Amino acid sequence: MDLKPEHRVFAENYVIAWNAYKSLRLANIRLKLSNPKKYYVYMLTEVDSGNVFYVGKGKGNRMNQHLLNYKKSGGNEIKKERIRHIINIGGQIDCIVLKDGLSENNAFKLERIMIQRLPNLTNIHGGIFTQKEKDISSAKNVLSRMIKPCELFIIKKRHFPLWSDFYSTYVQNVVELKKVIYQN
Repeated sequence: MDLKPEHRVFAENYVIAWNAYKSLRLANIRLKLSNPKKYYVYMLTEVDSGNVFYVGKGKGNRMNQHLLNYKKSGGNEIKKERIRHIINIGGQIDCIVLKDGLSENNAFKLERIMIQRLPNLTNIHGGIFTQKEKDISSAKNVLSRMIKPCELFIIKKRHFPLWSDFYSTYVQNVVELKKVIYQN
């Protein structure tokens, strides 16, 4: 999933200005949910500085849960400490919806891309992969392990003619697996 032009404009301007509000205006991104039953990608920002410190994916009231649960233990303690610090110095935190009306898979993808693009976030991982992406990654991993035994078969094929039929079937299966994996 490539970034849409408005998200690219936001990311590019944010890295320069370090101000989410200014960057949102420049990118012409609206801040209200159009469909609360769908998924959205949001950012937690420090109002005074405009700095984004967390990017997440949510549905319903998810983006506001951070401000309700920051005193509880567990979860992302780095993010909670940042929220506590901002509140302790009298600052305010704003939840900004970057994009809404998304399927869960597209929300995961946009969240991951924004986490990769925006610096200095408190996210503890780089975003979640969709099931299809996990399956493709797993198949690629299996395929990479299959190629190493293939090299062994080439050596044995030279010394044992019976390996010849097995090896050609093996190579055909690997080629077919590659076609299925890499067409996605």
